[in-house]
Amino acid sequence: MSADDYTLAVQAVGPAPAQDWPRLVRERIVQIAFERARMETFAQHVANTMDPNQKGWGMFEATITGAEIDQKRAQRCFITYSAWSSRAKGMVSETIRTEPTNSDPDAMEIARQARSLIGHRVRMLKRPDLQAPGDNVPKIVFHISDLGESDQKAQNTAPAKRTEAQRPAPETGEAPSANRAPQHQATPQNTEQPAPAVEDQPTIPAREAMRRLFNAVHEQYPHLNPDQAREASAAGMNSLGVTADAQLRLPQLDTAMEAARGWVQANAVPQNT
Repeated sequence: MSADDYTLAVQAVGPAPAQDWPRLVRERIVQIAFERARMETFAQHVANTMDPNQKGWGMFEATITGAEIDQKRAQRCFITYSAWSSRAKGMVSETIRTEPTNSDPDAMEIARQARSLIGHRVRMLKRPDLQAPGDNVPKIVFHISDLGESDQKAQNTAPAKRTEAQRPAPETGEAPSANRAPQHQATPQNTEQPAPAVEDQPTIPAREAMRRLFNAVHEQYPHLNPDQAREASAAGMNSLGVTADAQLRLPQLDTAMEAARGWVQANAVPQNT
């Protein structure tokens, strides 16, 4: 125990009955020591994710699509995510697990966080399962950072609105009569502006899209050199499968940017400090 631990413990306990004060200070010192060791382990794990020589350690960006605790598999939370794969040259769906949530409070917190971030883009830190035997060791997620709502979710969750003209007319309960003149009913006016059809959305040339994508990549990842930013942008454009003379719609740029982020993560381009 250091003098700093004692000082922190005394400050944390504060005023207390004389007969309880020594016990409360000792308990607080133990808590401080355990928490310091826990944070030192976490810091070492983070450092390992940035060391290319540490096999199985790393970090990546993805969009969480699901999170479920499996009661039959040590109550681990299995997190499903969508991410760019350099091998598949496209977006793929993968799953990663936590430590058992019934014995690890950090794992339970990660499970709760993952459930609340479904549809969000996140940065996940992973490590090998240090308790697993054999060579085919599964990966464990030990930290999640929220990067905001995914562009894909924002595009896919716009509610469909039913106009008055699409609603069925109410039944009057009167039988039709051959002698009754048809009554004129005013057509309801739809004051809502419908969303533009896909074919009506503005387009830009592929070369202009590439320029915008390059600028967006350079702005989000300023540590990349021009060649790396160009390669990431090219990966984004290649994910669309378009030709150099194609016309692209603006939502396609979001898809290309997702792929460009995936390239940066897949190639583990370090950030200069």
